[in-house]
Order: sequence, then structure tokens, then C-alpha cells
Amino acid sequence: MTDTSDLKQRWRDADAEVDRLDEERHKLLEPTDPSYFAAIERFRKILFERLCFLRDHHGEPTGAKTDWGSDELYNLPRNLSADYDPDRELARAASEAGIPRQAFSWKSSVSFWDDTCVTARFGYAAPDLHHYPLSGGRWLICRLHGEDMPTIVAAVEAGTLGGLTVEPAPERF
Repeated sequence: MTDTSDLKQRWRDADAEVDRLDEERHKLLEPTDPSYFAAIERFRKILFERLCFLRDHHGEPTGAKTDWGSDELYNLPRNLSADYDPDRELARAASEAGIPRQAFSWKSSVSFWDDTCVTARFGYAAPDLHHYPLSGGRWLICRLHGEDMPTIVAAVEAGTLGGLTVEPAPERF
């Protein structure tokens, strides 16, 4: 079990860092720089840890008060996005990982509104791409969505429906 007081302090520190980007953070990491991949991996781990914590403590008091004087509650966001800047959870994880805000794609979002898929949109007016989990850590990625999806997912799993994008399981996860 993770010590929540340590996590809370790390998040408070990350929140403070989000509010002040020093000159080093204004320089974007280049994808050819080995530290770029290390920063992305740190970001992934930090964000995953934070979202799992929020999922496990959703609705519980944080110990802080809101501006209106009521108890602040942990809240698992159903949408992570970058409008012109990353939202709070992305900004926290990026700050802690050493990734500048400018590295985020504008007008992008990842949503998990329903329990059947993860929806991603990368850029202004970009189409929704729905990611449906398959066996073995694979993902069906398509623009299809709706009440027929369980049948479509079952057909993809059975190998009777081709022509759709199936992303293989990542090597490390």
C-alpha cells in the first residue's frame, strides 16, 4: 500500500511547480535526446500512479476545504486534455517528470466516459478514435462506437472480422 501522505506532498509540490516554469522548462526536449524517452516514461508512471490513487479514493475527503468551505473530495477525472495547456492532472505529472507544458498537443483529449472504451482526439476538429480492449493486452482502434460494439469486438476477437486496426500489446506493461 502506498503511503498517501508522501503522495499528497509530492502532488502539492508538483502543483507548486506547475505554477512556475523556470527557463529550463521552456526548452522543449527533442525526441532524439535519450532524456526525452526517460521523461516520457517517468510521466507515464506518475500519471498512472495518480489516476489509480484517484480511482481508489474517488469521493473520499482530501483533508482540504473548497473555496466554499465544504470538504474537498478526491475526484477521478473522466477526461484528460490539453486545450492550450495541459489540464491539472497532466500538468502535475508533467511537472514532476520534467516535461514542459509546451510539449502537449493543443486541443487534444483522452476520455473514458463509458466502461467499454477509451476515446482519444489529437488536435482541433480531429475525429474521435475509440480504443476497445481485447484479449492479450491488444486494442481495437476505430471510429466506430455504439450499441453494436460488443458484437464487433467479439467478431474481431474470434478472427471473423478483418480490416480493422488492432494494436498489439506493448512489449513493456
